[in-house]
Amino acid sequence: MTPFIIPTHTLAKLYESQGHYVPALVIYEKLHDENPSDEYKQKIKALHDLIFEKNLDEYDKRITAMFDQEELKYFKIFPHKQYVEYKDIAQNEEIRFMESPEKELDHQASLEKFVSVLKTLDSNNLQASLQDYFGSDKKIADITIADFIKAVENLGNDEED
Repeated sequence: MTPFIIPTHTLAKLYESQGHYVPALVIYEKLHDENPSDEYKQKIKALHDLIFEKNLDEYDKRITAMFDQEELKYFKIFPHKQYVEYKDIAQNEEIRFMESPEKELDHQASLEKFVSVLKTLDSNNLQASLQDYFGSDKKIADITIADFIKAVENLGNDEED
């Protein structure tokens, strides 16, 4: 099991209070994506402003020759160090929302059922069953993975009956 960080309001506040504004910003953005609110919007804007104000002297002179402080804020141009930190944290897959333990177990059980049903079907039987489930005019490319999984689970339910 891969360890991961659950983005929470408390964690964002902790990073912010310790002066780690970029990780706090990333977490607030993830929280806002998950649950949009004016509070998160304001926090994100405040942290952007803080990052720009605190790190103004860290810009390359070529950047500050092209943009004044207001333009840097408007275009959200971070100093290089903060940009790299932001990019690394924002792309880190270890910062994600965790489902409740019950949901995690449900997903695991669902996956196990899916695999066990697939093992019992030969390819001809699977193809015929999927055509029955979706209709013969449905193209495989138009079937989502979630719908495919539901169909296979239903095949398993039919076999249990």
